[in-house]
Amino acid sequence: MTSPVEQQRWAGPLSASVARMCAGLRGQVCERTAAGFDEVLHRMSAPLQVAVAGRIKSGKSTLVNAMIGRRVAPTDVGECTRLVTRFQYGTVDRVEVVFHDGSKQAVPFDTDGGIPAELGVELDRVSHLERT
Repeated sequence: MTSPVEQQRWAGPLSASVARMCAGLRGQVCERTAAGFDEVLHRMSAPLQVAVAGRIKSGKSTLVNAMIGRRVAPTDVGECTRLVTRFQYGTVDRVEVVFHDGSKQAVPFDTDGGIPAELGVELDRVSHLERT
């Protein structure tokens, strides 16, 4: 019988090797370290996350749009480019403002179907944007 680690389809041989190592060492380490191995395995099985950071007008939005294959990030300088924005796939296109308290507020797209330059909320209350 194969273990769940062996049944998982990993992105490549390095990921599979790390998974086998975590599974093999799990019984030999303390509970806290074993929990860390579990977290590593969980993250490795989740979709890849990429962070893009840089100076204003350095091409971050253009890079994100190229990676996704369509215009989802604004390419002009506005308040939205100064906020952390998380892009994720979904069944419905939407933009949500996520506040520091965890609450969310949907905002309408701009006329081009992108993230609006003006969000209509106090920016100091905003944690980040989510664009689906």
